[in-house]
This record gives sequence, C-alpha cells and structure tokens, in this order.
Amino acid sequence: MIELCARDLTHEIEAYEGFRSWRENEARRRGEDNAKLTLNRVDWAEAQRTEAIERMHRKRQESYLSGNWSPTLFKVR
Repeated sequence: MIELCARDLTHEIEAYEGFRSWRENEARRRGEDNAKLTLNRVDWAEAQRTEAIERMHRKRQESYLSGNWSPTLFKVR
C-alpha cells in the first residue's frame, strides 16, 4: 500500500524536494538559519516564475543577438 501511495505521489514528492533544496539555498544565500527562515511554497513558486521569465528573456535576447531570430507569427515584407 505504501508503495502504491509513493508512486501516486511521485510528482508531489519531487516538487517538495525541490522546494526544500531552494529553501536551504535561499537560507544559505541570506546567511540565515534554515529553521528560522519564514519562506513558504508561495515564495518558492514566485521564485520559480521569476526564474522562468528571466530564462525566457535571456534566450530570446541570445537568439536575437546571434542572428537566429526571425518572426514566426507574422512576415514583414
């Protein structure tokens, strides 16, 4: 039964491990004790969202600077 539950909760367990890792890194970065740090999953989700947006902008800028960028939705003549 435990094995079935663990299999069903795989994604939640992985997400929680990611949260714990982020929280520990954030505590280390801030020089605070992990146990006293009051960051929650909402903070983690916001950090993930910000990171994804920054990654998107960085890739777009790299593509544009390398000359590989071309409009895909509209064609300008």
